[in-house]
Amino acid sequence: MELAALIVSICGVIVTGVFSFLIWQANKQSAIAAKEATNAAIESARISQSMLEMQEEQKESIRNQLKRDITTQVYFIERNLNTMVSTGKYSSEIMSRLPEKINITNLELANYFSEDERALIYKARSKFENYRNDYFTNGKPDYAIDEEFIQTTKDLLDLTKDVVILLTDHYIIRN
Repeated sequence: MELAALIVSICGVIVTGVFSFLIWQANKQSAIAAKEATNAAIESARISQSMLEMQEEQKESIRNQLKRDITTQVYFIERNLNTMVSTGKYSSEIMSRLPEKINITNLELANYFSEDERALIYKARSKFENYRNDYFTNGKPDYAIDEEFIQTTKDLLDLTKDVVILLTDHYIIRN
C-alpha cells in the first residue's frame, strides 16, 4: 500500500507540476498580450495626437487664409471710403468700386474666429450691407450727399479700420 500511496503522491506532484507549468505559460501569454495591448494603446494615442495636431494646423491654416481674405476685402472698402472722406469727393465712380458684400459665412466666423473678432467682423459686414442697401439701387450708387450719408460713410470707414487693425495684428497690408 505504501507503494501505491507513493505512486499516487508522485502522480500528484507530476500533475501539479504540469498544471503549474500550464498556468505559468498562460500567465506568460497574458503578460505578453497585455504588453502588446499597452503598446497598441500607446501607438493609438500617438496617432490620435498626430491627427489632432494636423487638424489644429489645418484649422489655423484656414483661419489665416480667411483672415487674409477678409482683411483684403475690408481694406479695399476702407481704402475707397477713406478716399471719399479724406478728399470730400463722394463720387459714384469711387462708390462703384465697392464690392457687393464682404464674403464670409456665419459658419466660418463661428469656427475660425474668437468672440471679439466675430463681433467686429459681423458688425462691419452688417453695417456694409446696410450701406449698400441704403445707397445703392440695382447695384449702382444712388445717394444724396447729405449729413446722414457723410456720417454713415465716416462710421463705416472707422469700423473698417478697426477690422483691418484687428485682423492684421498691426501689420501693413501691401497692395
